[in-house]
Amino acid sequence: MKQFWTHKDNIPEGLGYGQFSFLHFAWLILTAALITGFVLVYGRADAAARITLLRSVGIILIAIDILKMIIISRSDVVFSDYLPLELCSFAAYFIVADSFWV
Repeated sequence: MKQFWTHKDNIPEGLGYGQFSFLHFAWLILTAALITGFVLVYGRADAAARITLLRSVGIILIAIDILKMIIISRSDVVFSDYLPLELCSFAAYFIVADSFWV
């Protein structure tokens, strides 16, 4: 866990898995399958269930973001080094906001 927030250029040799390795492709396939499954469930849902799904996904993303911030604050990571990652996290807040204005 100590190397989790380390930039890829600073990770010691032998940690993690290589890009385009079997494990990398397995994670990509799993992610694609989960997204496809969610899209199929979402497509078959009625309007009320779709709003519930959007709000649930948004709230889960926000909870994960808060947990990430807690972990970062308790580690020796320089928070400003990860600013692009933090900007991407704003999507969770927009998903929730959008679901309440539907």
